[in-house]
Amino acid sequence: MTDEQFKKTLLRELAEESIPDNYDPWPVLQARINREGLYKTIQQKHTTKSVNARSFKPVTAIIIILIMAFGLFLFANPQGNALAQAILRYFIPTHSAEEPVPAISTPIPLIEITPIMHASDVIVNNSKLEEVQRKINYPLMQLSFLPQGYHFEFGQVEGERVTLFYKNDVDGASLWLEQLPLHGAEPEPMSVGPTAAVESTQVENDYAEYIKGSYFGDQGKWNADSGASFLRWQHDDMLYTISSVLNSTSAASKADLSKEILLTLAENLTEDTTIKFSFDPSHINDLVVAEKLAGFNLLVPKVLPQGYQFDFATIEESTGFVCLQYAYNGASYPSLFIRQSAEMPLSTLHADSKNILEISTVKVAGSEGESKYAIGFRSPEKACDLQNNIFRAGQALFWKKSGMSLEMYAEFRPPEGGAGLSKEQMIALAESILGSSSSSQALLDMNSYSSLDEAELAAGYSIQAPTKLPLGSKFNSIHLLGNSSMSLFTNSQFGGPNIKLYQCPSINLTDSPCHALTEKIPENIKIQMTMGDLKAVYINGDFGMDANESDPSWHEPDPSQTQRIYWRSGDWNYLLVSTGNGINQQLLAEIADTVR
Repeated sequence: MTDEQFKKTLLRELAEESIPDNYDPWPVLQARINREGLYKTIQQKHTTKSVNARSFKPVTAIIIILIMAFGLFLFANPQGNALAQAILRYFIPTHSAEEPVPAISTPIPLIEITPIMHASDVIVNNSKLEEVQRKINYPLMQLSFLPQGYHFEFGQVEGERVTLFYKNDVDGASLWLEQLPLHGAEPEPMSVGPTAAVESTQVENDYAEYIKGSYFGDQGKWNADSGASFLRWQHDDMLYTISSVLNSTSAASKADLSKEILLTLAENLTEDTTIKFSFDPSHINDLVVAEKLAGFNLLVPKVLPQGYQFDFATIEESTGFVCLQYAYNGASYPSLFIRQSAEMPLSTLHADSKNILEISTVKVAGSEGESKYAIGFRSPEKACDLQNNIFRAGQALFWKKSGMSLEMYAEFRPPEGGAGLSKEQMIALAESILGSSSSSQALLDMNSYSSLDEAELAAGYSIQAPTKLPLGSKFNSIHLLGNSSMSLFTNSQFGGPNIKLYQCPSINLTDSPCHALTEKIPENIKIQMTMGDLKAVYINGDFGMDANESDPSWHEPDPSQTQRIYWRSGDWNYLLVSTGNGINQQLLAEIADTVR
């Protein structure tokens, strides 16, 4: 595994810089010397036999004197300080020649990525630990218990490296366990900030290092209070990293997992992949379990719209409904909801504060009685529970079958492509749930590709992509929009930014999504900027309408945290759009500057 490949993972995307003169490693060194485990490690690396503690021999005195002298040298001498930094094994404090950029409120580090080829060429995600184990040739370790509120989400396999993702849906916090066989090689250290305080500790008898903080960007300064913390150690020939990341935008996410909790998790890893954690009825990622808890047979789609996948199910204890939640292209939140109940009647919808409730009768093949399609409503109280993700839905479809009440909520389909369904697709999906085979074709998006090669073959031109993305982002899909294209990069972190890159021909630009997404933006909102030798325009916000507004107006920022940069290069116009937290103008410009 090369250093460049190693940088691609979610846990070591930190910039490389050199060591500052004023860094004082003495607290770290002192903690190390005081650790009995370190002395045992030193003994194991040498062929000299251990000294009997009850017999004080001259060689023992010499060793003690040398250690004390070495400690004094490190403590009192700048050159000794520099030498002490070299002792750190897993985290290396570094220094940048660049001036740090101003801090942003919700920082997401940027990482280098390899050119996109296929959405599943290198990285494979599995929701079952048994499937992860089958893809590697060494015993998979997992956490034997979880902190309150956390659940296993999925495992990611990249070559021999495995990362298990755990999540707390209440506050959006994430927990990752990474494992990698070293095959006798030394572990590659993670570069951290010059002010980063690396703490030496132990995982049972193994030497370990712990650190809190992360960068604000490739050239940003280190923030020890970012909500990220890392514990790294080696056992036998395996390198392990446990990472804890808070969601800085969530009011519920107030305290990170302490070093003591991470150490306890590390000391209790297990090879038993059959361990089942107690599940939360508000978040069940196994439909079989959800069906048993519901007490009736769940009706599920026979085919899903392109890009959608099942995320989790929620048992609504206060309403009697079961809510199946689907996410689009790996987004960090669901955007399609299917509620069903064997006992409760269909919900009564009420108008929201901004729109007029409109309900029309539609035909759903296989349904009983009248089916209803609605817009302009307020989502039912406590529907789908949890974080009330259903509020994003702008349209609903109600129908009944064999005594079952079924409700579907979805986002509108934007004209530029992406998440959301059309009214026709919602009806087709409902018919698919009822077993109508004729609906399958209507749900397919024939212009969506998970392979760069296939998309370029269909488009007839080279599709560009950034080589730098926010931490947690990965290529998901490419959508062909007439003569233009849109590449989607989704982020696995709660509230993390999703990135869209539009590539539009300069000829007939007015017919392209690049023009449609920028033409109505007020001129006073646009910020002129440069990226190398290219001129670009940065835009923060989007049109929206508050409860006290009768017409849409420009909101900066808008609820989706929309930001744009557009520019022209050669025969192409590019539009980079970010929605979600963790991005500012400087970071978005860094990403755009890698599109060549």
